[in-house]
Amino acid sequence: MALFAHSVAHGLTEEALAHLLKLSVRKARYLTPYLLGKFIEASVNVAQRHVDAYRNGCVAFTHKKKEQTACDDCGAARYDAHGKPVKQVA
Repeated sequence: MALFAHSVAHGLTEEALAHLLKLSVRKARYLTPYLLGKFIEASVNVAQRHVDAYRNGCVAFTHKKKEQTACDDCGAARYDAHGKPVKQVA
């Protein structure tokens, strides 16, 4: 479960995740989540990026929501009166 969560957090494709699993089984045994996490971080280019988020912190404007201008749940606007994102998160 931790591996899946890590792959989602870093945007890994199913193909990349399958490749990492094959590598981890064949070449090394990672006995702790920490060591497995270090292996994954060394295997992919991990970079921090900023994304727009709802003012109330409900959800970030990513993936399927990247074109939305307001929150589905609370109705909070994505942009202020000057057209700038109300909130950004890393």
